[in-house]
Amino acid sequence: MRLIARRVAPALAGLALAAGCTSESLAPDDFAGQPLAVLELFDREGLLLGDDAIAIGLHWLDDRELPVAVDRLLPHPDRARGPIGAPLFDLTLYSPPPEAALIDYGTGAPVAIGFAVAWRDVDGDRARGADEPPYLANAYNAIIYSPTALDAVGSPTGRPLPAGYGFVNLPMPCGPLPPTTPGDCGVPLGALCEADADCGPGACQELGSGVLSSLRCVVLEPPADGCRPGDGILDYYGVPQDGVEGRYLPYCAADADCPGDQICAPAGQYCGGPVPYLSERLTPLRVCLDDALPPPPPPPRSR
Repeated sequence: MRLIARRVAPALAGLALAAGCTSESLAPDDFAGQPLAVLELFDREGLLLGDDAIAIGLHWLDDRELPVAVDRLLPHPDRARGPIGAPLFDLTLYSPPPEAALIDYGTGAPVAIGFAVAWRDVDGDRARGADEPPYLANAYNAIIYSPTALDAVGSPTGRPLPAGYGFVNLPMPCGPLPPTTPGDCGVPLGALCEADADCGPGACQELGSGVLSSLRCVVLEPPADGCRPGDGILDYYGVPQDGVEGRYLPYCAADADCPGDQICAPAGQYCGGPVPYLSERLTPLRVCLDDALPPPPPPPRSR
């Protein structure tokens, strides 16, 4: 079994322990053995708490067509889990994704990309029906599954990808990452800061969210001086911001590599990222970096 969970910061641990962080995913009737993985997720806004009709289950992309539509997502073979008792909750997986979810994202090695989707399970069957629309999903930190271990060339993340389940921030590069320079490019990656001037040629940006957020030094992509730090890890934005595609963050392999209460983000292997969380955005804007962004909404009509 692969446990995809980690140390919980004290402020969140109190919430989890007070309410009872439970795992209620249902194993298939004919299942024998250990689960394949346990995913830890976060109901960041607390929108699912107190609703006894909630079900949460995985759904998978079955093609590269954009925009992604929830109604096209493939349900996971396992039945969904029931209501949660705390903002932090587990999703236990007993089966691999359906075969149709394995897609080549441009590197020659098929992987599956999916999302934890929450809905009101009106009929109580732990399966989402046509009259049970979803209202929360983890579109920002998707779930990835690879049947085999992949090297950086074969992985759509641009980094080695172990076999089995994991998390990935979208969009993925779906190709090679930009070449880097050894070291940190003169930027104290992950150091506390108050302004850009504290970060040398880097930038001071907020990392994490809620009680875990803090201002830290990063390197923006593309960097103004052309230096991409080999000591960092590149995390792309869902939508470019004023020509900036993403930022280099301090690399980590485990929570112990990160300062203070920061966690090692499971979707990106960098310090200061969030526990994968559910939000009201149900689907990602882009899956791969070169996917075309949807046009912006029209401005409101003046009266």
